[in-house]
Amino acid sequence: LIGLRNEILSHMRNLNFFDANCWVGTADFLDGKRTIGISELKIYLGKNIKEALVSNKRAIDYSPIIGNKELAKMIKAEKRFLGTAVLLPGATKEMRNLEKYLNWMQINRMVAARIFPRKHSFAISSHSVEELLSKLSQNNIPLIVWNTEVDMDEIEDICINFPTLHLILEMGEAKIIYDIQGCYNLLKLYDNFYIGMEGLVTAYLIEDIVERFGDKHIIFGSGFPLQDPK
Repeated sequence: LIGLRNEILSHMRNLNFFDANCWVGTADFLDGKRTIGISELKIYLGKNIKEALVSNKRAIDYSPIIGNKELAKMIKAEKRFLGTAVLLPGATKEMRNLEKYLNWMQINRMVAARIFPRKHSFAISSHSVEELLSKLSQNNIPLIVWNTEVDMDEIEDICINFPTLHLILEMGEAKIIYDIQGCYNLLKLYDNFYIGMEGLVTAYLIEDIVERFGDKHIIFGSGFPLQDPK
């Protein structure tokens, strides 16, 4: 057993991972209110996670515009990191010119988008959100949502109406296992639907999804430090 363990560890040291769900900023994390910056993130990632997709918690809790700008500044000199921008519907004052804002994202290596309809008080079925989703699809920008911010019917509507938009469902403030049957139905029907691995915490759930639907619809992400990566 010791020999097998050492062999596994040796193989792991040669693996290069991309973590699609990391966070920075000041917020109430699992171990209390504290600030996570790029330096702390580097320590956590270690050597095996070569690159990461990073979001700023302040873009949710304080201001998307300010939080996104802070994140862009943090990752500017850090080629190891790519950014995720928290977006609002184009009808809002902050992001009225969506094309211009998407261009800003591209310049600043913000390669994915997040929306928080519940926390930011907008209807995902509104015309302004349809415009946002359409532009994300046209620009090949993946959309990431928490399972506590949308319901299964809303996710299905997005998958149907925007078939070229890659939609990733992550665990928010409740475990994805509570929505797992709905997720299975979506995985069966829609090629543009994906699930973040950080929410698949039940024993053998990942194996079951891979056996049924293949591995291309599972996105590796730790959720650090909002979720416990262990």
